[in-house]
Amino acid sequence: MNVTTSTKLNSMETKRGRELTREELQTINLARKREFGSRYQLQPALDNREGDSIFFLLKNELDKTLAVGKIQDIKITFKNRVCLIPCFSTVIALQKHLGYGRLIMNAIKMYGEKQEKTIVGFCETSILPFYQQCDWEVLSPEDNRFLYVDINGNVIPNIVPGEVIFTRGKDKLMEQILNGDDKTAGVYRN
Repeated sequence: MNVTTSTKLNSMETKRGRELTREELQTINLARKREFGSRYQLQPALDNREGDSIFFLLKNELDKTLAVGKIQDIKITFKNRVCLIPCFSTVIALQKHLGYGRLIMNAIKMYGEKQEKTIVGFCETSILPFYQQCDWEVLSPEDNRFLYVDINGNVIPNIVPGEVIFTRGKDKLMEQILNGDDKTAGVYRN
């Protein structure tokens, strides 16, 4: 997959998790620890979900990573069916307030447009303004039908995935979820 697009000073690389170099993976894991307090280390391999995830890396002319983002398919259930949808996460600018996070979000949106798919993400309320500034839609609390479900599809009470950020795709998935009779869309919690 490994695709690179360049500007004068920076380039955007898109690659599968299993294609990440040791240095790139180390940078991502350190950024996740610093940004989110995550102790879990990403370890993409040929036989796991992270290996199939798509990573977006904004790099400078010296090949130093400036920002990262990730898309990974998540399993949801609605209208008595289960489907996979692309979900973005791990959007981190290593230096803040320089527009690097926005560039990652633009690349993720362009990926969704090329694939003709809806892309969703879940976040804390406090960072919604960032996604709104990047021209992503946010579900209102009244429209948010996303709940966590267990492996059997049963709703896990008192826990929600967070605020829902999305970009509409030609697949019309978000319209189907919002206009359906089913009042919930279950997100399988791993």
